[in-house]
Amino acid sequence: MNIIVDTSVWSLALRRQIIADHHEVKLLQAFLEETDKKIWLLGIVMLELLQGVPRISQYNKLKESLLRFPFLEPTRDDYIFASEIVNHCSSKGIRVTTI
Repeated sequence: MNIIVDTSVWSLALRRQIIADHHEVKLLQAFLEETDKKIWLLGIVMLELLQGVPRISQYNKLKESLLRFPFLEPTRDDYIFASEIVNHCSSKGIRVTTI
């Protein structure tokens, strides 16, 4: 199974001052332990996670950790499909952000 994890979940999981008591964090931890699941990283997620890291040592450690995940680059067709999903959701009254 292939999985893409949103920045908000990574952020919750990576914060040390928060107890990993969130359902999403527990699910991510389970996915990381299972060999049949492959977690992919999107460029925008990597950017959001790395920006604003105050210390260079923390930045480098996080960057190295993220490099272990395969990188998924969306294609033109992916963006077109995403726009169709947004339009479909909007027609049902569901708000979806671009990112």
